[in-house]
Amino acid sequence: MGVVQLTARVWALCLTPALGSIVFVDDSATGPIHDGSSWCNAYLYLQDALVAVESGDTIHIAHGTYKPDMGVDVVVGAREATFELVDGVVLEGGYAGCGHANPDARDAATFPTILSGDLAGNDSAAQGASGLSLPEFEDNAFHVITALDAGAGTIVRDLIIVGGNANSTDDANGRQGGGAFLRGATPAFIGCTFQNNQAAEDGGGLFADDDSHAVFDDCRWIQNAAVRGGGVCTFNSTPVFERCEWAANVSHEGGGVYTVDANAAFADCRFWANRGSEAGGAVFGSNGSSTFDRCHFLQNTAGRGGAYS
Repeated sequence: MGVVQLTARVWALCLTPALGSIVFVDDSATGPIHDGSSWCNAYLYLQDALVAVESGDTIHIAHGTYKPDMGVDVVVGAREATFELVDGVVLEGGYAGCGHANPDARDAATFPTILSGDLAGNDSAAQGASGLSLPEFEDNAFHVITALDAGAGTIVRDLIIVGGNANSTDDANGRQGGGAFLRGATPAFIGCTFQNNQAAEDGGGLFADDDSHAVFDDCRWIQNAAVRGGGVCTFNSTPVFERCEWAANVSHEGGGVYTVDANAAFADCRFWANRGSEAGGAVFGSNGSSTFDRCHFLQNTAGRGGAYS
């Protein structure tokens, strides 16, 4: 896939306007009601908004930290809790929210919106690229975000995804995709950061399989860890990455990205200081035909193939 074709695909999927309602989420909303109808009457919990929306709607999320085990009919502390994307719904973070002179002001750096798997609130400030087993992660959510068969109109924009720990001993899927787990899904992620997530097997930051044709524009994977694909692991899929960055992710194979039977496309991406203890410091690929256009590789290390194996 050429650069022009790749760019056209990214923008076609990412800029399709939503036609439904706008629903508001703000963990600082003052009420007196919390029905998502305005910033100060916003839902306090993102889970409640996800239950209320339908295809075509957009969820505006104010700055703050949101956890998947909080909301109506959600069990507090349940590691199975996850933010499951709704087909055709747009999630946008980075809003000022209730109490600000302009609650619709939107700046992801000034008003960071964090989706966190740290259910107990006991994680250290930064995981670092230290490996796979941190005691404080043992009570974290298996997947912060899940997308099952979500279509191309499903968009996630300007969110920070942290603290997922896919280390289930009962469910194979619970050992893949600590930050996000995609199956047969085609969402677009724009301006998102996946940081300090881990998986006991595949895709610490994100795992995608079963013909997931997701698009990622201006996203970052920082300090995630797994056995295969510290940042991203993808099987049997054709993901598109444009203007993305992988930094300080670690794994045995594919510190940044691990692909199998996948035709991934990368354009204007940067791989910096990722580590694969066995192979593929930045990228490990098998039985696929991935393409790299104008990508930069710097200080990636591995047993073999610091940049690619």
